Amino acid sequence: MLIGSTIAIGLKHGKGINKIPLEDKSTRDKANAESSALYQDFIEQFGSTDCSTLIDCDFSQPGEHDRYLNDQLYMNTCLRFFNHVMNQFFEEDKKANN
Repeated sequence: MLIGSTIAIGLKHGKGINKIPLEDKSTRDKANAESSALYQDFIEQFGSTDCSTLIDCDFSQPGEHDRYLNDQLYMNTCLRFFNHVMNQFFEEDKKANN
């Protein structure tokens, strides 16, 4: 979700610009700063950005995917992380539009 949010931030800042990011330093810097703030906030809230650390589930190990689904680990982890990231994203969008 952080990667997707970073892409969305880049698209938001690049909207209507007919240059590649390397040619538009100001816009790129704004997108980088917003992405960095999002990651820093996430780390402050949850302690990591590593999925397997955050959900205490290593999908590379046999049975872990089933445990994730059967125990509904996503309910108290992934959904909470997603809501947090979306709230941060929308708050930044509000600030930019005011």
